[in-house]
Amino acid sequence: MPQESTAQAKIVAAVLDAFEKRARAAEAELGKMDAVAGDGDHGQGMVLGTTAAATAARTCVAAGAGLRTTLAHAAAAWSEGAGGTAGALWGGALAKTASLLSDTETADKAAIIAAAVAGARSFSAMGDAKVGDKTIVDAAEPFADALATENPENLAMSWQNATQKATESAAKTAAFAAAKGRAHNHGTDSIGTPDPGATSFAMMMGEVTVFL
Repeated sequence: MPQESTAQAKIVAAVLDAFEKRARAAEAELGKMDAVAGDGDHGQGMVLGTTAAATAARTCVAAGAGLRTTLAHAAAAWSEGAGGTAGALWGGALAKTASLLSDTETADKAAIIAAAVAGARSFSAMGDAKVGDKTIVDAAEPFADALATENPENLAMSWQNATQKATESAAKTAAFAAAKGRAHNHGTDSIGTPDPGATSFAMMMGEVTVFL
């Protein structure tokens, strides 16, 4: 197995560690958002999912696994660890990203962007949601749209620009009511509060830039 793939797997493990730390720091904030028109457990779910994924990734790296295998195991761990719809969506997105990468070939910048875009777009397909439904898709799709049009040679700046778009789009969800998920059952209660799933997606993407 090429050393480069193993090195990239180590970066993935570091990213997921950063995800876990960010999720723990934002747990109360995300839970408060979710409690407005939901069960109030989104923060907890993000902590459980990121913790499981980070642990799985560290185990894979210790065993010398490559990029694809590390991401795939992290995906399964996130889904199982978090449970629920959000856990399944994040697990599926990581799995989609993993499917476009390799254990035997180094992922160049263009490949990383293509895999990230596919992973972000998978939220819409898996959740049968669209922009405007007030879900994670409201941040994931703008992120994917922006990243897909950016210059892959300046990956860090491209990712930063896409993350900014996701952050702005997540904030805008405060202006409308949810059309999908548990929040949909609460009518207009969610107006005035950003969607927690969109918000946490933007948070997680913001953690990636420093590793690029």
